[in-house]
Amino acid sequence: MTKSRTAALVAVIGLATGFMGAEMIAAPTAAIAAEAKKTLTPKMKPQLEAVNLVKGNKLDEALAKALEAEKVAGKSPYETLMVNQVLAAIYAQKKDFANAVKAMDAQVATGEMSPEEAKKMQKQVATSYYQLKNYPKTIEVATAYTKVDPSDTDMLVLIAQSQYLQKNYKGTTEGVQAIIKAAKASGKPMQEGWLRLQMSAEHEQGNDAGTAAALEQIIAIAPKEEDWKALIQYAEKGMRNQGNSTKNALDMYFVKMQVGTLATANEYSDFAQLALQDGLPGAAKKIVDKGFATGVMGAGATKDREVRLQTMATNQAAADEKTLAAGEAEARKAKSGDPLVKAGEAYWSYGQYDKAAELIQEAITKGVTNADDAKFRLGVVYISAGKKSQAAEAFKGIAANSIPGQLSRLWTLAANSPPPKKA
Repeated sequence: MTKSRTAALVAVIGLATGFMGAEMIAAPTAAIAAEAKKTLTPKMKPQLEAVNLVKGNKLDEALAKALEAEKVAGKSPYETLMVNQVLAAIYAQKKDFANAVKAMDAQVATGEMSPEEAKKMQKQVATSYYQLKNYPKTIEVATAYTKVDPSDTDMLVLIAQSQYLQKNYKGTTEGVQAIIKAAKASGKPMQEGWLRLQMSAEHEQGNDAGTAAALEQIIAIAPKEEDWKALIQYAEKGMRNQGNSTKNALDMYFVKMQVGTLATANEYSDFAQLALQDGLPGAAKKIVDKGFATGVMGAGATKDREVRLQTMATNQAAADEKTLAAGEAEARKAKSGDPLVKAGEAYWSYGQYDKAAELIQEAITKGVTNADDAKFRLGVVYISAGKKSQAAEAFKGIAANSIPGQLSRLWTLAANSPPPKKA
C-alpha cells in the first residue's frame, strides 16, 4: 500500500461527531467502500461488512464485525490501519470516546499514515486523552509528538497542564520552561496562561522566590492589581526575613504608590508619618495631598486627625525646602557620602531630580556605608525623572537578592509594565 493511497483512504469510515471539539473522519461513501474492497484481502471480509453496516447506521452489528476483523491474524499494517479507522468511527458515533481515542492512537502506530497525517492524528489523540482526563496517556502521546515537532507549544502546554493535574508540580515548572524555550526559539509571544501555571506550581511547592519570579513575568506583560499586591506581599515577606528596617517599609509604600495599590486612609496616614520620621516632609505632603485629592482621606471618622497630619506635613515641607541648600553644604563637609545621599533624597522629594542625581552620584564616588542602597536610590531618582536607561545603569551591580536588589526590580517593573487592571 503506497503512502499516497493511504492518504486517500485516511478518511475511510468516520462520521462527523464533534468528538472532543475535532472532526474525526469523513463519512463513508460507495467509492471508498469500493476502494477498500480492492485493497483488503479476503480474510478481511468482516471489515467490509462493518463498513456496510456503518453506512446503514447499524452500529452494534458494525462494532461486532469490526472487532472480529481486529482479531484476524496476520493482518498487514495497512489492514490494521483500516480496522482501527472503522473502530474509531463506530466508537465515536456511540460516544465511547475512550475506545475511540485508543483506535485513533493505534492508527498512528501502524506507520501507514503519511508524516503529515500521523502528526495531525497524534495531536488529536493527545488532546482527546487530555479531555478524557487520562493525563498519563496525554503526557506519553504529547511527548512523542514533541520529539517530532519540538516547537509546538500547544502540545507542550498539554504536558505541563497534565503534570499539574497529577500534582507533579516540579514537572509542571519544567514543562513551562520548555514551553517558554520553544516559544522564544520560534518567535512566539509569551502567554499569560503559561506563567500563571508556573506561578501556581511554584506556590504549591512552597517556593516563594519562584512564585514571585513568575509574578514578575506576569506583571511585565499583563499586570492586574491583585498581581501587584501579591508580589509586594512576597517582597515584604522576603525583606522581613532579611531584617528590613523602617526605611524599607517606607520604600515599599513608595512602590505601592507607584503602582496604584494604596487603598485605605490608614495606609496613606502610615505612609506619610513614616516619610516625616525619615526627614522627608516634602514626600509626606505629596502623599497626604494625594490621599485627600482621591477622596481616600478626609472623609471618614478619622478626618480630623488626617487634616492635622496634612497641616503638619505642609508646614514642615515649607520650612524644610528653605534649608535644602544649607543641608547640601553641610553634607559635603562630612567624611562619608551618606549625608549626601540623604540630601539627594530631600531634593528628590521636591521633584528636583537633576540635583538629587548629582548629589547621590557624588556620594557614591566619595564612599558610602551601603553602596547598593545608594545605587538603588539613584535609580529611583532617574525613574522619577523618566530616565529609564540611566536607572537601569544605576541598578547594575546591585546584589539581586539583597533588599536594594528586590526594591530595584520592583521599581523597574513598575516603570516598564503596563498600568495594572483593577480587580
